[in-house]
Amino acid sequence: MKPIYTPLILLIVLLAFSQKPTLFAQAPANHTFSIHIGTFVKAEVSDFDNIRPFGFVYAEKFRNNMLKIFLGEFPTEGIANQSLDQIKAKGYPDAFVLRRNLQQGEKVHILQLDSRELGQNIVWQNYMQAGPLYAVLDNRQVNVVTGVFENEAEANQRLSIVQQLGFPNASVGTINNIYLHEISAFEAGKELLVPDVALVVESPVVETPVVETPIIEEAPVEVVSETSTPSTSESVLETIEEVASAPVEEATPPAVEMIPDSYDEVLTSRSPIAETPPVMEVPPVVEIPEVVEVKPARIDQPYIRPKVKRTSAIELQKVLKVEGAYTGSLDGYYGRGTKGAYAKILAAHPYVNRYQTLAQKEEKWTSKGGIEKDDLFSDWESLQLLNTIANDLDRNPAVSKSMQKEYAAIRAELYTSTIPLSTPEQKAIIEWNTSLWKGLDTWADKDPIHKKMTTPLKITYYQSMVLLEDYFMDKKFKPLEAKGLALSVLQTLVAPYLESYRM
Repeated sequence: MKPIYTPLILLIVLLAFSQKPTLFAQAPANHTFSIHIGTFVKAEVSDFDNIRPFGFVYAEKFRNNMLKIFLGEFPTEGIANQSLDQIKAKGYPDAFVLRRNLQQGEKVHILQLDSRELGQNIVWQNYMQAGPLYAVLDNRQVNVVTGVFENEAEANQRLSIVQQLGFPNASVGTINNIYLHEISAFEAGKELLVPDVALVVESPVVETPVVETPIIEEAPVEVVSETSTPSTSESVLETIEEVASAPVEEATPPAVEMIPDSYDEVLTSRSPIAETPPVMEVPPVVEIPEVVEVKPARIDQPYIRPKVKRTSAIELQKVLKVEGAYTGSLDGYYGRGTKGAYAKILAAHPYVNRYQTLAQKEEKWTSKGGIEKDDLFSDWESLQLLNTIANDLDRNPAVSKSMQKEYAAIRAELYTSTIPLSTPEQKAIIEWNTSLWKGLDTWADKDPIHKKMTTPLKITYYQSMVLLEDYFMDKKFKPLEAKGLALSVLQTLVAPYLESYRM
């Protein structure tokens, strides 16, 4: 009887080599790592020429004309840290390693157009006719891809068109969308134009008769007030909804002090000029006003709307109920019961009291950095406690110190924001909040001491979120918009200390 092992092995080898190559080697892992260089205004890729040999430099739009700059894609944190040391030595001391959770991504279909070695010049404009462009980084390779497609059939349909456009080696692939880095004017070094040839119509083309329609002049658009009430059908756990009701018998909100648009000083008029003989001309004498330093006004804590149903209030009620301070229902309304339970916790919880004492001893919110007393919200007790607690739970002090300066700039932008988050930004910040608390809760379940430490954090976090939501609603943002902005502010406060807990 002949042995079957050799033919079987040969068959396995042949099958392995007959498979189509994958887009790039993705090691099984839960995270991928990039180096966060910083947040910059009107940055250009050429500004980072001195670090481009260490990895592909790309940007993510933040707000207005601000860009978050990143470098590379690394399979492990250790490999990323090796490059981080070199980047810091090149003049970016605040850079840090950012961990991305691959479980938060999804499998998508794309077309790979080309692959280049890191350092090779890529003329991105030459690929624009294929469609929206992305870079997929694999070690020292930069893969040029386009997409994204709903399914494999759609990708294959587009493949035949792309091949006719001059990309005969293009191929269909799938990838976790966390690995996709969109190509913009920053990466290309100039604005990217969509060539006319990209609009090739898929064959066959069916001619349809052109129907002439009369031109109708549009009536003037009626301006709708931005303070319209959002739909009350939205889920409590997904949105915040404003509930109309009769006036509540509670303390009326304190008058809001209007902050002037500008603190520029107005020069006083010129002082009268003494009469002089006509023979001598005396130059006008102008009195120079005394320069007075105007410090930014503090922002008082807003009046909390008791008839707004919100996720933040439910989460706060949950932890207050577990601690025995809250006996009401989990209704999502911040009424007298929730307010009283929070006050009770502040007065009696031993770990909260410990952090209160620690916060009072510090001249600034944290002795290691963080938010200074010049911060507009520095008088809010819940934010003071939150900052102190998050600092105490910090597992990577070196990383958090690098992140604080950048997040302070972002926070200043959010304080004075007049526009809500975009839909992708809103989705991203909610996902960030979910992954943060998933990680913290998992850590807390491992040890009773951890649970006791995270309880004050959760209480002050959601109390602060309620207040921040009302602050932004006072600025005429809708409840859901206020939720996104409040979470964004909280991210700038705690992310430097707690980012490593995220799952």
